[in-house]
Amino acid sequence: MSMGMRFSPRQELRQTQKLAPRLIASMEMLQLPILALQERIDQELMENPALEDANMSDDDYYDEDDDSDNTSDVRGADDSANETDDFHASSQAEDDFYQDISPYEWSSGNAEDAAERYNNLMANLAAPSETLKEHLLAQLAWFDLSPEQRDRCERIIASLNERGFIGSYKDIVDGKEQTVPFTMETLFPELDEKSIDKAYDALKVIQQMDPAGVGARDLRECLLLQIKPDTPDAEQLKVLIGRHLLDLEQNRLPQICKAMGIDMTQLQTLLRHMRTLTTNPGAEFQEDRADPIIPDLFVVPKEDGGYEVRLDESETPRLRVSSLYRNLENSPKATKEEKEYIRSKIGSAQWFIEAIEQRKQTILAVSQAVVDYQQDFFDKGPEYIRPLVMQQIADKLDIDVSTVSRAVKDKWMQTPRGIVELRKLFGGGTASAAAVSNAEPFGGTGQTADDGVAYAVIRSKIKEMVDAENKSSPLSDDAIAETLQKQGFDIARRTVAKYRQELNIPSSRQRKSWVAVK
Repeated sequence: MSMGMRFSPRQELRQTQKLAPRLIASMEMLQLPILALQERIDQELMENPALEDANMSDDDYYDEDDDSDNTSDVRGADDSANETDDFHASSQAEDDFYQDISPYEWSSGNAEDAAERYNNLMANLAAPSETLKEHLLAQLAWFDLSPEQRDRCERIIASLNERGFIGSYKDIVDGKEQTVPFTMETLFPELDEKSIDKAYDALKVIQQMDPAGVGARDLRECLLLQIKPDTPDAEQLKVLIGRHLLDLEQNRLPQICKAMGIDMTQLQTLLRHMRTLTTNPGAEFQEDRADPIIPDLFVVPKEDGGYEVRLDESETPRLRVSSLYRNLENSPKATKEEKEYIRSKIGSAQWFIEAIEQRKQTILAVSQAVVDYQQDFFDKGPEYIRPLVMQQIADKLDIDVSTVSRAVKDKWMQTPRGIVELRKLFGGGTASAAAVSNAEPFGGTGQTADDGVAYAVIRSKIKEMVDAENKSSPLSDDAIAETLQKQGFDIARRTVAKYRQELNIPSSRQRKSWVAVK
């Protein structure tokens, strides 16, 4: 009897959910901050000739000899009936369309204006600054190097990261991709054990260059490279860095004094000299890449109390569908294929305008609900922020929680409390001693007994306690947790440690200030 596998066709009814491309694009648009939205609109204006900026005059779109009046705003959607009278007046533009000329090319003035704007932009751009690698390559001329050794120096310079350290590369180790630091052996695989010294000689050349500390393989080497013969207490400083860097990190100063045979006063002097060294030799060549923060929303106090949220639309163009394309859609000159193309562009433009409006309404609704809930934060300060999760806003507005997440992503608000990231107004909480478990899920304001305590409040209190502590006897995590519990906050030591690390606050051992005993 055969026990082989048998295959037979069968029908099966299965229901699956697939997101339409336009729905995906609409969700992506919702999470764009204001600058990214402007770029998205500019891109759509370039790609879809049926979409226009209603704030621009018709001369920006059509030939100056065209006497037609095509300025109807298509936010009014179906008001194109009156535009048929303009159709014959725009026959010249229509002929241009069928000559396959883009509407954006009809006015030669547009090209001239664009060229002038580009030239002005380039004229006002800062001259490109010298990079660290360019600075080092220029110094190679100072050394008498053979072509082979110069090539090795250039290869080492190419491997440096922006801080000036020997960099790393991606490699597969034990079946997993890992970051592996460069070594002279990996940079120069053609050199065998007898000739690898040539690579290390090239590295020494790099390490003599400006800025001091460049070409180091780790922090210890970087600091040691900066110690010159005329550096105060140079020899002791080399011992401190070379042997006790980990002890310094852990603030074990008494152990260092004992090992080096010096007192605390001498060690404090060495530490002052050490602070003149840099841990980032390439800092002066690094550009500031911080993106500007431009608020998407404005929170304005109302006369009768509370706050109103307004969306910044000052830099966002008011869009419309091209009246020319609406006329062309009904043109007897257009073929079936051309009309299908025109309809697709008009449909795409209408959808884009609706998507922008939907984005606006969603962001306003979500942000207004958040501001209403966190009114005490705006009235009284950060300590009065309340626990809030996105599901609460989703339930209140009857929308999906993913929509709330996209609406608040990368959005900033100009408020009476300064510029605030919208997402920061969300956060979990912990129960205070007075809190009850059946708190209202949404509504009401003020720090009442029915409210939890937002995590942000606890983090703020931890920071206040650390700032006010005696640095010669800093508070441990246990001590901070005990103090918070006495104040009515139900919090464990491990939670304190977690928040302390999030605030980049060192441990009590590392915060301890050692005072020299006279």
